Formats: sequence, C-alpha cells, structure tokens
Amino acid sequence: MMSISGTDEKNSSSTSQQVLPLSKERKRPHTKPPETVSGLLRTKREMLLLQYSLSVKREEIRKLDNVVQAAESKLHKAEEYLATDLVRFEKFVKGYLEKCYNDAIPEQLSTSSRKEDAEIKAMLTQIASLEHSLLEDEHELQEKEAMKKFLRGLENIPVFYPRKNNFQVLILLCILIK
Repeated sequence: MMSISGTDEKNSSSTSQQVLPLSKERKRPHTKPPETVSGLLRTKREMLLLQYSLSVKREEIRKLDNVVQAAESKLHKAEEYLATDLVRFEKFVKGYLEKCYNDAIPEQLSTSSRKEDAEIKAMLTQIASLEHSLLEDEHELQEKEAMKKFLRGLENIPVFYPRKNNFQVLILLCILIK
C-alpha cells in the first residue's frame, strides 16, 4: 500500500511512523492514556474539532432536510394545482367540444334545411304550374261541356236542310261558338 509520501510501506516502516492513506481516518489507540498535558490538550482539541465538524454537518443535514421538506411541500402544492387545472381543462375541453358539436348541428341543419327549402320551392312551383294547368283544363272542360250541351240541344231541333248541307251547318255552328 502506498503512503502519503509516495514510498512503499514496507520500506518506510523501520524508521518513521506509518502514515495512513487520505481516504481513511487516523485512529489512535485508546489503550494508553496521554502522558503529558500537551497530549491531553491535543486530544481534547481533536475531540472539539470532531464535535464541531459533526455539529456543522448535522446543521447542514438539518438545513438540507428543511430544503427537501420545502421542496416537497411545493411539489405537493404544484401537484394539487395541476390536478385542479386538469379538472378545469377537462371541463373546458368538454364544453368546447359540446359547443363545436352544437354549432355544427345548426350548420348541418341549415345546409340541409336550405336543400329542403329549395326542394320545397321547386315542389311549390310544380304545384302552382299543375294547378294552373288544372284550371285551364277545367275551363276547357267547362267550355266543351257547354258545347256538348249546345250540340245536344241542336239535336232536338229538326233540320230543314237537305243532308248534303249538314257540313255547312256544322261550320256555321263552329263559327258562332267561337
């Protein structure tokens, strides 16, 4: 194992005290009480420094715990806000989709009703033209019935003309009717 000075432990063990690597703490044997006041002071000083470093590390840990708790509370509040925002967003999307659907229905109805209105107008014009032709046909029928009645009335009248002039009588009747 290498020591701090960079020499091999096997070579340096004979003359100097063994130096521990940087990654491990130095451990003093506790079997022997300090022999002098300076040794006692050094031990107390080391204990004080260790206690101080331990209290500083505990304080850092406590501060970090407080930071973690604050961050967790912020995270919890953010999650709550996110959940409420999600509910609001879902309501918004649902309302928006309903509005779009409701807006689309009148549009579809208006286009279909426009088509139906055009069909109805076309049918109404057809009905009007049929009614007009029906009235014309009824008027013509009435004229023809009147003519028929007139001609039937002529059948009862004796004809004094010879038979060859029947054709002339019909022509005269036609001229009189018109």
